[in-house]
Amino acid sequence: MAEEGDVLIELTDIQLKQLAAIYGKLRNQLPHLHSFFHICLRSKALGMLDFVHVYSPGGCWQEDGTFIASMPIHSHDIVFHSLDPSGTNLIEGFRKTKKFKFLKDPARDYTYLYGVHEMFCSKILQLFTEDLQHEVSYNHAFHLYRLDMEKALQSEFRVPDEVYITALEPQDLPAVVKAWPFSFPAAEQKLQDCLKLSAGFVVRFKSTDEMVSWVTSSCYGQMAALQTAVQHQQKGYAQLVVREFSRYLANNGFDTCGTVVAGNVPCERMLEGLGFEKLLKCRFIAIRNKY
Repeated sequence: MAEEGDVLIELTDIQLKQLAAIYGKLRNQLPHLHSFFHICLRSKALGMLDFVHVYSPGGCWQEDGTFIASMPIHSHDIVFHSLDPSGTNLIEGFRKTKKFKFLKDPARDYTYLYGVHEMFCSKILQLFTEDLQHEVSYNHAFHLYRLDMEKALQSEFRVPDEVYITALEPQDLPAVVKAWPFSFPAAEQKLQDCLKLSAGFVVRFKSTDEMVSWVTSSCYGQMAALQTAVQHQQKGYAQLVVREFSRYLANNGFDTCGTVVAGNVPCERMLEGLGFEKLLKCRFIAIRNKY
């Protein structure tokens, strides 16, 4: 429900499904958002009612697909987009809403603007830094990669004799978080929720069960935190978890996609070698909270 007088109106479950259908028609251009709405609907079905709240400025989503989704649990992540390139309703929604107080959160002292499409980056940065007087503590460019669903489903590969692939479990997450360069205090709890809604996979040595390479899911339902233990890099193990996760995503209603920090040439080459295409640029932006 909307707060009295607030420009952002929360979508009902029926409206959320309708908005998901709009973005479903654009899954080839915006696969991460199609998968994101799949996550939204799954969270509702699983009773995780506070995992995400999806709003639209003045209820304009039917006209221009504008939405602002807030994920306040275990940190504060915001996903947003508009099918109007001018972003007029999107910017006004952020400017006028009273929903996001940007108060101090023990889990994270900033709010994370997640995967901001390149066509809105300059406008969003101007709004938050110049108009709303927030500091930006993180602002990095990423490339979104996508694998065609048929390629994901038909992927055949051989697992070397010395290792095996298994699902990533909650007890594996401390090691994932420790090695993750983008970690934050509530990262483990956040990734636990993402595992409930999607999945993750890990390559282990048969002889010791040591974690060799792993990948888990983000709030998009996409691949995240893809890493290989330093001593085992450049041996092809990362390809194994990417291939396994790709098949899982394609078989479970998601799009096979993932973001790679710009300049990570080895990861880009690996994905392109597996048939992924570079689709678009986006930015992950952390806005420092005002106390």
